[in-house]
Amino acid sequence: MISFKDTDKGFTLVEMIISVGIFTVMSAVILANYPEFRSRSALDNLTAQIATVYREAQVYGISVREEGDDDFSIGYGVHIDRVLNETELIIFADKDKDFIFSDEDDAVLETFRLTGGEKITKLCIPSCALETESEDEVDSLTAVFVRPNPDAYFSIRDTPEPSAASISIEVSNRSGSYVRNVEVFTTGQISVR
Repeated sequence: MISFKDTDKGFTLVEMIISVGIFTVMSAVILANYPEFRSRSALDNLTAQIATVYREAQVYGISVREEGDDDFSIGYGVHIDRVLNETELIIFADKDKDFIFSDEDDAVLETFRLTGGEKITKLCIPSCALETESEDEVDSLTAVFVRPNPDAYFSIRDTPEPSAASISIEVSNRSGSYVRNVEVFTTGQISVR
């Protein structure tokens, strides 16, 4: 016959208090970091969506999308103007073929708006990811893609900029504590950093 002692029946009160204390501390640490995790995740998703907006304009530019007439050589682009609206990207058809966005001459296809408090904090040439203060920060950027190549043509402050190798869009969360960059290169590469 097996005999059980009084100490083998379960948890002691001290063991239970220690277990509940460990669980409480772990829960507090997880819950304290949750808002930052959520903010970072939302910003990561947003920068991926911005890269997708550029990719969509690129696909329009290299495919045969007809925009009202039979001219298939028009470009499609994305325009950002931080002075007018720091939460908006405009996908447009460059009907006048000047690589510059204008409300009168070009057709607006879509407007992508940043929601949730995130905003575009910098537009740079070539990169906002540099640690030094950039003299190449601008207020208005346009990238246009034209058939048959996936290459990008850039305009800065409504002036074509043939020497720019890349552009960069810096996006920050509501508090400004976390930033991400979307870079578009003349070769057509679009990356998130």
